Formats: sequence, structure tokens, C-alpha cells
Amino acid sequence: MRGPIFFLFLLLAGAGAYNYHQNARLDAELANRPHAGMSDRDLSTLVLAYRVDVAEGERLLGEVPDSSDRLRGFKPSEVENRVRAFEEFQKDAASWKDRKRETLERRMRLEELQHEQGIRAQGLHQPWWRLWRRVSTINL
Repeated sequence: MRGPIFFLFLLLAGAGAYNYHQNARLDAELANRPHAGMSDRDLSTLVLAYRVDVAEGERLLGEVPDSSDRLRGFKPSEVENRVRAFEEFQKDAASWKDRKRETLERRMRLEELQHEQGIRAQGLHQPWWRLWRRVSTINL
């Protein structure tokens, strides 16, 4: 009777070790966690602040500047006025691009923070849960 139980134990241990090595990629996604040292409360506060900041940035962003509206209404002979209008358009477009870049950077930080929250919600910030997930996940 001991033989089959011992064989079953060895089979389960071998399957767990095989899964552990096959699922190394699961831990790779948890390797880069810049916000791992933050408390849950600070993380929640920061996520809320970034949500508000991103929403405000998107609201203020407005539409992409369009040069065709500014250059209309000038006669072909009014070259100086057309040049001034185009320079104003370029300044507005550069300003819009800067605001867009800042909004996208904030959105990326928000996604990083939400990813950290997701890791904590699943319990994967604790080593034993990571080990269990890595051993018990079966990839066919």
C-alpha cells in the first residue's frame, strides 16, 4: 500500500516541479514593480489623484489644432498675414503636443499603479501565493 502512495507523491512533486519551471514567465511579469514598497493606502490615494489628473488633462486637451481654419479668409497677396497665422498655428500645435504628451505620461503612470493594485488584489505580492500560482497553473 505504501508503494502506490509514494509513487503518487513522487508524481505530484514531479508535476509541480515541471509546472514551476514552465511557468517562470508568470513571475517575470512581477519582476518590475516600481511601486511595490508603497502602502495600500498610499497607492489608492495616488491612483485616485492620477485618475483626476488624467481626466482633467483630457478635458483641457481639446481638439487637435487645424491650420486650414486660420489660413482661410486671407487673400493670396496677404503673405505676411498668412505667415503670422501659420506661426500662431505652429505655436498652438506645439503646445497641444506638449499637453498631449503630459497626459499620456500620466495615463501610463496610472496604468502602472492600477497594475500594482491588480497584483495586490490577487495576492501575488505575497511570495507563497506566487509560488502556489506557479506550481499549480497547468499550461497545456
